[in-house]
Amino acid sequence: MTIADATAPNSIGVPPAARRTVALAVRASLTFALGFVLIIALLSVAAGGAGFFLRTAEALPFGLDVPDEVELGSLEERSIVYARDGSILAVLHDEHHRRQVTLDEVPDHAVHAVLAAEDRRFYDHEGYDPAAIGRALIANLQARGVEQGGSTITQQLAKQNFVGADRTMQRKVDELAHAIALEREFGKDALIERYLNQVYFGNGAYGIATAAWEYFRAGPGELEPAEAARLAAVIRSPSALDPRRNEERVRDRRDWVLAGMVEEGWLDADEAAAAQETDIDLAPPLQPEVREPYVVEAVKRAFLDDPTFGETRQERIDRLFSGGVRIHTTLDPELQALASNVVEAHAAELDGPTAALAAVHPSSGEVLALYGGADFAEEQFDLATQGRRQPGSAFKPFVLAAALEDGVPLRQRLEGDSGATFDVPGWTEADDGVRNFGGSNHGRIDLREALVRSVNTAFADLIMDVGVERVMQFTERLGVDADRAFGEHDGPAIALGGVGSGATPLEMAAAYGTFANAGQRVDPHLIERVSDRAGNDVYTRQAEPEQVVDPQVNAALVDIMRDVVSRGTGTAAQLPGGWDVAGKTGTSQNFYDAWFAGITPPLAAAVWVGHAEGQVAMPNMTGGSVPTQIWRAFMAAALDGREPRPFPDADVDFSDLAEGEQTDLSDVRGLQQDEAEELLSDEGFVAVVRAVASEAPEGQVVWQDPGPGSAAAGSDVVIGVSTGVPPGTEIPDVGGLDRAEAEQRLVSAGLEPVVHEVDHDAPEGSVVGQSPAPGERVPDDSPVGIDVSTGEPAGVEVPDVGGLDRAEAEQRLASAGFEPVVHEVHHDAPEGSVVGQSPAPGERVPDGSPVGIDVSIGPDEEGGDTSSEDDGAGDTSSEDDEAVDTNPETATAGADHDA
Repeated sequence: MTIADATAPNSIGVPPAARRTVALAVRASLTFALGFVLIIALLSVAAGGAGFFLRTAEALPFGLDVPDEVELGSLEERSIVYARDGSILAVLHDEHHRRQVTLDEVPDHAVHAVLAAEDRRFYDHEGYDPAAIGRALIANLQARGVEQGGSTITQQLAKQNFVGADRTMQRKVDELAHAIALEREFGKDALIERYLNQVYFGNGAYGIATAAWEYFRAGPGELEPAEAARLAAVIRSPSALDPRRNEERVRDRRDWVLAGMVEEGWLDADEAAAAQETDIDLAPPLQPEVREPYVVEAVKRAFLDDPTFGETRQERIDRLFSGGVRIHTTLDPELQALASNVVEAHAAELDGPTAALAAVHPSSGEVLALYGGADFAEEQFDLATQGRRQPGSAFKPFVLAAALEDGVPLRQRLEGDSGATFDVPGWTEADDGVRNFGGSNHGRIDLREALVRSVNTAFADLIMDVGVERVMQFTERLGVDADRAFGEHDGPAIALGGVGSGATPLEMAAAYGTFANAGQRVDPHLIERVSDRAGNDVYTRQAEPEQVVDPQVNAALVDIMRDVVSRGTGTAAQLPGGWDVAGKTGTSQNFYDAWFAGITPPLAAAVWVGHAEGQVAMPNMTGGSVPTQIWRAFMAAALDGREPRPFPDADVDFSDLAEGEQTDLSDVRGLQQDEAEELLSDEGFVAVVRAVASEAPEGQVVWQDPGPGSAAAGSDVVIGVSTGVPPGTEIPDVGGLDRAEAEQRLVSAGLEPVVHEVDHDAPEGSVVGQSPAPGERVPDDSPVGIDVSTGEPAGVEVPDVGGLDRAEAEQRLASAGFEPVVHEVHHDAPEGSVVGQSPAPGERVPDGSPVGIDVSIGPDEEGGDTSSEDDGAGDTSSEDDEAVDTNPETATAGADHDA
């Protein structure tokens, strides 16, 4: 039943048509005139009193400039973002939080409550109510101010939508004119429906639907009379009548609304009494809950950057936050929850690093899961879609695919040993040579094995053939934003993943998804469909696959990346159940970033592990460790229960890629470099020179790859040309040099200095010895020990303990690192005191050496003191203390002399 159907006695619903027509006809001119005069009178009180009223009434013509047509614009309405399963991810709104409903969705008692509070004669008047104005006039005259308003609901709509809220006479006259025009243009039901959706109920709730949810967590159709009256009660002053802060005042006004509903015959007295006794528990204030805030922010960015949704950015902002659009995304809540659980479980075991994950559907481009961080409130930076990081070796498949497209055969062999150098101006790595992980050497290696083993030197070699620009163009074809990824970093180091700012996990997942989709790229997207506030679809995503990789090349690349997982660096990514898996690990320089990007036929995903702030080392963290473990855990659960299926069959003849047209290849070993290059050129090959240490004459070719026989026409033939210097490095003589200078000379020679500080009387910091000796030849990077003087002579200075008590002397010698050796001697010095020591004080002897001390035991009772005053150390022996004097005369004489 609509309000227009109400026929109860004294109802303010629309009366029967005949009665209403007669009543309006009789009252039309009188009510218009009276109403106009009363409005002027009402405003005159506020503007200056009765004198102003008289002057205004005389000055104004009797009539209003009523617009011929009026149009109510669209209301600002919240927008909603949905997940793939229809669940709500976020409600977006700017200033106006509003959900619009039709009049049929609002129960009659809720409409009557609003009319009882704001405009009881709404269905009887023509936009203005003289009786209400009269009541307000009297009240305001008595109060000598504006205490009551006489505005109808239609006048409120006119004020809110056309004339504003200025407290002037002209504004009030314009309001009346627009109210009359609204009544002529729209029916009563249309006007009350608009009002119910537009009016503000406080606490950010615009419209009755939003207010019902804000205060009662109910839909408008679920409102009870007591709840409806409570909502209507706050319309007059939403701030002053906030039900959460002024409960008693709101309760009084609610009861007044209920009484008005009874007076008008809209509510039974018993129902009103019951409603007045009802205690209503208000819901707590709504918090702006957003599920998956990183994803929602990505959706916002995608919407605001797409001119499909508005010609200007401001138009798109208005449409997103107040246009009432419904945005249906591709996000799969189950996969999203799985990604969060897996990443956070692994990240909890890391000390500092975090991780990001992006997963896409290869053939549709739908973004199914995004994990961009653990704490949006703190970070507000989405590592999955905004975090650009160097991909390391995860970039190598792009280089390989570009090479295959350019006709480089799979069988072509490349440089696989660490330390290989390439004559490239401006490439800083060329100075010290390119090194493989762990310094490993692989010899000459073909393209398949180069990717499976992730050999850096091979890909540095390969990009020399393909060209940097070609690889950058190919990368852009895969959907990576080349300008942002590479910037001005356009050197050959990109072959190893040194690509400037780098790529995002989402870009890497989508690029690898192209490989899973037989070389057809479908741009990744989060927004699948957008509908307007009426539910009409205004945008539907149409997948537009583009063949960006040659099908044969793509199939070959996928086949090689399957080997990466089955026996290469990505074995930890193998999945249960027989699923085909292809992918590539990546580790950036200094262990700043670790990656695994991998594909299965129905799902592609990329995982990055690193520090959110970037450029922080993670010792020994490689792409084959934690990133691959996260990828596997996510994929295994995501594909659990699904029937495995293979990658698309591209009907590839690998022999076409592996073999070129064969032609004869001569043996150029033993030739001089220029002779070999000329001969190879004549046979249609490209000579690639590698300098090698050898005892052969300088410039002579000592080996070639491939060897003599046949090879693919136009392919490279690598020749090793002798430098004339035997292998190894000759150790320079650094004796006598300052330490820093000696270390620099050894490092420049490719050796590793190992410093030993030694006590020596040479100047402090000077080199006094080295091992191995100068002139010896040792392998590159060998350690060379150098002895550096401390400036202190060798040994420890013997302290003076003469005259000390024995115990004190022993303690002092022991503290100085010596071993005290005590000799007891007869002496007239006090018993127990030291009367001599050897070695003498001040001498330097090795640490731990024995030091003899002569300790007095008192005079010899028979012969007195047995020591000589000039024996130096209290030693009673002669120079030849092992000789024994057996001559009685000499012995006696000696004794006499000592006596």
